[in-house]
Amino acid sequence: FYNYKMQLVPELMSQEETEIYEAGTWEDWYDIVTRTGITQHHNLSVSGATQSTKYYISGALLDVRGLTLNDDLLRVTSRINVDTELNSWLTIGTRTQFSYNDQSGESPSWSQAFSMNPLTRAYDENGNINVYPWKNNPYYGNPLAGLLYDNIDESYQILTNNYAIIKFPFIEGLNYRINTGFRFRFSDEATYRGRNTKQGLELGGSSDANRERFNNSVIENILTYNREFNKHTIFATAVYSFEHDKSSSHSLHAEKYPNDFLSWYASAQAELRSPSYSYNETALISQMLRLNYTYDKRYLLTLTGRRDGYSGFGSLKKWGIFPSLALGWNFANETFFPFSELFNEFKFRLSYGLNGNQAVGAYRTITRLSEYNMVDAKVTIPGYWPSVFGDENLGWESSKTLNFGLDFGILNNRFSGNLNAYKTLTSDLLLNRAISPVHGLTSITQNIGKVENTGLEISFNSRNISSSRFEWSTSVNMAFVKNRIISLYGELDEAGNEIDDLANNWFIGHPVRVNYGFVRIGVWQLNEAEEAAKWGSQPGYIKIKDVNGDYILDVNDMEIIG
Repeated sequence: FYNYKMQLVPELMSQEETEIYEAGTWEDWYDIVTRTGITQHHNLSVSGATQSTKYYISGALLDVRGLTLNDDLLRVTSRINVDTELNSWLTIGTRTQFSYNDQSGESPSWSQAFSMNPLTRAYDENGNINVYPWKNNPYYGNPLAGLLYDNIDESYQILTNNYAIIKFPFIEGLNYRINTGFRFRFSDEATYRGRNTKQGLELGGSSDANRERFNNSVIENILTYNREFNKHTIFATAVYSFEHDKSSSHSLHAEKYPNDFLSWYASAQAELRSPSYSYNETALISQMLRLNYTYDKRYLLTLTGRRDGYSGFGSLKKWGIFPSLALGWNFANETFFPFSELFNEFKFRLSYGLNGNQAVGAYRTITRLSEYNMVDAKVTIPGYWPSVFGDENLGWESSKTLNFGLDFGILNNRFSGNLNAYKTLTSDLLLNRAISPVHGLTSITQNIGKVENTGLEISFNSRNISSSRFEWSTSVNMAFVKNRIISLYGELDEAGNEIDDLANNWFIGHPVRVNYGFVRIGVWQLNEAEEAAKWGSQPGYIKIKDVNGDYILDVNDMEIIG
């Protein structure tokens, strides 16, 4: 673009651009902001075992110099795995990891480098980065400005999972296991833009600092009972688990520093300061009972009951109960099965159950205000605006599923696969419903309507060649799914039909996501000028389908396109 302009209309170029152009010292901004990337990775591990203990200890270091200047990463990780059998009835173990990430350093701006005039100078005569490389256009800063920022970006994380297994000697097959998990992450980010950069010069120095911490803890209590009596096999499980998430962050934006010497450490001296703070906490409790029963490896029964509670729901809707039933028949183990030498498995499955979903963040049931502070001279005046409309009746989204399945294995699973046909009816969906902006907001999270999904899934696996020196396997899968909205709000029109939701483009009997709008049927031609004028259009403009033929294009002419 510039080359074409400068050759045809050189008078539009400034004197500096002309000098650079005639001297041929164009800036290749892509070359300036890039370098040769280098990556090194070191790993050291030690593992071993005694009669009762197994252990694995490792440490790793990853050092990456990216293709872009200052795009650096230093990562240090360590891992400790220990499993110890203290006696015949007690085993304990741990999986613990530690990691440290350092991504400090701001990289050049690729978007600015992409749009920067090549007839500019990245550096001045002393080799310093120019604040304004395009002298005649101070709108553009230097894409290299990030190299001059004072920046830290560090994070620490500890992740530990620990367990204990107790085998009750007085009841054969009865075991208890406790799993505990804890994750802690802390990050520290800060950037200072001094007066040697465009943003820092225009704002008198500016900074952004942010610190975040995240805690996750999980406790699982699992009681199992597994016994075989002649042809009968029983496996029962009871679970009680608790999961707790908590995160918080605080940040500070500051401008107009007296000097650049102390960077963000002098935020207290900045004329303009804008702090913010956030906090989030959720808890999830799950209880489950499950019974698996098998007779003669032919007939299978599974009964499951779950009860889950989520803190993010309304006081009357926090808990949900989700039962399920599954039946199986391994036809291949029947004496009258005609292909028992060929099939090692030919199992029919039938299941029906209820599943729950709590995919909403914390505090969605609470009507909330968000900060909207204003600055009067040097004083920050607190202000608020409505950010969330709460709904105390918000609760679990639930899905009822009927599934028919077939599993098969041929020649000791040399060839295997399965087929599943299912129908799922999901009710009380957790969706953001569009509302009139007259309320100050445009949506509210609610349990809305019913959606039906029907589908077919097929998979096939084969071990084509399997030897000590070469293996070749194949996996093929196909899936077909169709969904449609069964109901929304239960509001009926005069004809007794449920009303669609045009604001969200939700239509009864159609998929959740559709293309809805005017149908383009061509372009008005010159010989159609008189006809086009009836719709206020003219030749060359898009021709839109007038569904009701009233020569007015409005919402009544919009259709579901696909």
